[in-house]
Amino acid sequence: SMPSGTTLVFLDGGMRSEPPLLEALAPLGQVRRFPALKPKELPAWLQRRAREKGLRLDSRVAGLIAQLVGDQKRSEEYNDLWSLANELDKLAAAAPDGVITEQLVHELSPLQREQKGYLLWDALVEGRANEATKLLNDLREQGDNPQGTLGLIAAAYRRVATARGILDEGESTAAIMRAFNFSSQFPADKLADQASRYPLERLRQAFRRIVEADFEHKSGLCDEEVALELLVQDLAAAGAPRRTAG
Repeated sequence: SMPSGTTLVFLDGGMRSEPPLLEALAPLGQVRRFPALKPKELPAWLQRRAREKGLRLDSRVAGLIAQLVGDQKRSEEYNDLWSLANELDKLAAAAPDGVITEQLVHELSPLQREQKGYLLWDALVEGRANEATKLLNDLREQGDNPQGTLGLIAAAYRRVATARGILDEGESTAAIMRAFNFSSQFPADKLADQASRYPLERLRQAFRRIVEADFEHKSGLCDEEVALELLVQDLAAAGAPRRTAG
């Protein structure tokens, strides 16, 4: 006996079967289901929404937005599409000619401490010295321990080295996704691109420089923060520059 204009909403999580009440009401109207998206589905959702707004958003940038805002690592499902939609609206307002770029996302998207650490090593291995120094200062202002940051940098180069080994064996980015348990294509593509530009000798040099910085601090030859700052400058200066089309 529901009025014809009624919209009845059921909000449930983790339901494996249809609720009996919904089954009973289904013949009386149109049933529409909105299951929670998996993290790997977020970039495609963002691209569809961008197209509806007349925006240009490629899959790589959509993956970055999902990674920074969607918090993909903490759950097998994502239930906060409002945050992603709002982030897309904010980026759209600042996007020249309706094109949302990776640089615009980095400039405007909110970054948590873990994400700033991720962007730091990203800037290092791609040779973006100014950005790496700024991110290092941001982490310092947040109270991050220099030794922890040094460990993060070492882990970054281990990831690149592991990816390099996978590529040298003739494997694809799919193998990198499996090795690092990535939930979306974006970080695998990014890591593969970085690894492809790092010959083994350059990786060895980076590891030697990291060990030197750790020794300089622990032996008292250099202040811990100064040693870390010099390391970041040296690694970024020796990093692989970003490829350009043309």
